[in-house]
This record gives sequence, C-alpha cells and structure tokens, in this order.
Amino acid sequence: MPTRTLLLITCLSVSFTFSVQSRVLAEEAQTPSGAATTNSMVAQATAKTEGDHGEVTVEQQGKSRSDIEITRKIRRAVVMKKSLSGYAQNVKIITRNGHVTLKGAVRSEAEKNIINEKALRIAGSGNVTNDLEVVPK
Repeated sequence: MPTRTLLLITCLSVSFTFSVQSRVLAEEAQTPSGAATTNSMVAQATAKTEGDHGEVTVEQQGKSRSDIEITRKIRRAVVMKKSLSGYAQNVKIITRNGHVTLKGAVRSEAEKNIINEKALRIAGSGNVTNDLEVVPK
C-alpha cells in the first residue's frame, strides 16, 4: 500500500510541475518581448547564483522528457526494492540535463550504495552525484 501511495504522490507532483510550467509559459507568451527577455535574464542570473553554492534543489528538476523519464525510472527502481527503508525509498532524485543528483537520508551505507548503483545503471557512469547521507536509527 505505501508503494501505491508513493507512486500516486510522484505522479501528482509531476502533473503539478507540468501545470505550473504551462502557466508560466502562457504568461510569458502574453508579455511584450522586452519583458520576456528581462524575465529570462533574471532567471538565468538566479540559476547562476544558486549554482555557485553547488546546491541542487528539487525545483531544479529538468522539464525535458528525458530528464523526467530518467527520474521516473530511478524512482521506480528504488521503490521496487522492498528491502530499502522508508527513508531510502523517499530520497530526492533530481535530474537536469541528464545528470542525476541524489539527496536525502538513508539508514545505511548499503542503502546508499544500492540507490547509487540503480541511478548509475539508468543514468550512466559519470552522470550521478550521490549526496545521500547515512543516518542510522
């Protein structure tokens, strides 16, 4: 039952992301071209500033089909591994331009390695940053 709930939450969050993205694109289409350029410049400056700290957030999840598909495949592989703790099954998986960042807490080094291996198998070698933290009970 928890797996179904997690999958439902994941689907709803992806749906919400698309809804918000569509609204933003619609608003940009209605603004004069100069305003759209200014908004784009502000967004780029913000992204650059956030990137300077090396901090990857869920909001930075890529919107491309391939990024969403990579995240979906990794999430499914993690959730299907029933031996993982609830912490491990709920780690953040953020994919941007094909690069995956894993964030959150897991209960053991073994869980950290299992999730990392699943992400590497799906995203490919050199495309995964493992920022998972081991937090024992």
